[in-house]
Amino acid sequence: MLLFNLDRVILLVLLLTGACISHYFGGARHGRWPTIPWKSARLSGPRSKGTPHDLVESLPSPKSKEKAQAMLRNVVKICPVCGKACAVTLSNCNSCSADLTHVDESFTENALMSFALGIERTSKYPLTVSVRDQSPSYLCYDDLLAVSPCHLNVIPTDKYIPDWRWLLTRPTRGLRIIKSLYGIAKRVAVEQFLSNHDYVREMYSPEVAEQILKDPRSFVEEYAFVGFNYPPSQMQLHLQFALPPLTPFQSYLLGQGQNYPDLRSFDYHYVEEVLESVVKSSQTIDISNLTDAAKLVEHIREHTGVDYYSHQRKIAAQHTSQNIAVANWKADNFDFMIVPTSSQTNEDVVFSLRSGEVVFNVSSTAIVARDKLTLQNYGRPYSASGEPTGNYYRYAKHPDSIEDWTN
Repeated sequence: MLLFNLDRVILLVLLLTGACISHYFGGARHGRWPTIPWKSARLSGPRSKGTPHDLVESLPSPKSKEKAQAMLRNVVKICPVCGKACAVTLSNCNSCSADLTHVDESFTENALMSFALGIERTSKYPLTVSVRDQSPSYLCYDDLLAVSPCHLNVIPTDKYIPDWRWLLTRPTRGLRIIKSLYGIAKRVAVEQFLSNHDYVREMYSPEVAEQILKDPRSFVEEYAFVGFNYPPSQMQLHLQFALPPLTPFQSYLLGQGQNYPDLRSFDYHYVEEVLESVVKSSQTIDISNLTDAAKLVEHIREHTGVDYYSHQRKIAAQHTSQNIAVANWKADNFDFMIVPTSSQTNEDVVFSLRSGEVVFNVSSTAIVARDKLTLQNYGRPYSASGEPTGNYYRYAKHPDSIEDWTN
């Protein structure tokens, strides 16, 4: 019965929008995918009670206050629909896809540096995090954005490096740092996600699942989405690491070119090649006048020969095709098919996969928000009230002990 109705839905979609369409499953059913709980040997409390502002005010010296204040502030655009803090160069929210073209810049509290400093909360929410791995020099955690069921961030915690450009000023050390962050993410992905056979068999197509179970490390090295954002929405170097498949909604955005966009997304291997070239030439790159991403990549090309655009075209095509190839999203596990019909009006049509009829009393935005909670591994296991759980960074620092790469 479901297959008949699915065929009917697809036919209706074609009649509604024409043959060149995009659509995605929505209404993920609870309990259909194994979850991967975050791990910690023990619960840790905050090092600093209150908010980032409270920490700054508690510091005795003007020099310490100035340093901490600079580390604990972001310049962003706030999404008017979902409230996410987005990078100032984005034209659409990278969480809900809402239009940001007329949104003004503003300041927010730097959550990533707050994690490193063990601050209790921002002015709006607690600063616990879904910890995957940690040491005195790094923190690996689930990304709240959760573009994929396995979406990790890894940050250095003993250094303040606002974005990846600063690695060009100390390229030898910068290269060591990113290789270390990448190695941590790969290990967590293999040991905590791909070691779970039930997770692998449900998440991946049968052929790919068998390959993963035989050699998970090779799968990670070939398929993982890894890189850095510039400008970031959180001003601390963080390696973004996601295993495909992306969630159905994020897969749709990827196909539309809204995920990993040019001059915002910088693939790990591009950054690695740039740093290796700079190290080999025994030079550094002055970034003081390279705040514009287009000027940055052109300057890098002139000095190293590494071309951003050719690399980006290759990796974008690779991500899109591989994301489709590995996915095992099944209609049986979803209630709806969602069809965005117009990028100008943001009107989506929601079809029931059970009846094949258009559903008028649900919004695609609400469906996507619920699906994120169902499909993400951030904060697993959830609390008795259904909220994500988390912990504080065990090795939290005092601001004065952080090495500031901007000096």
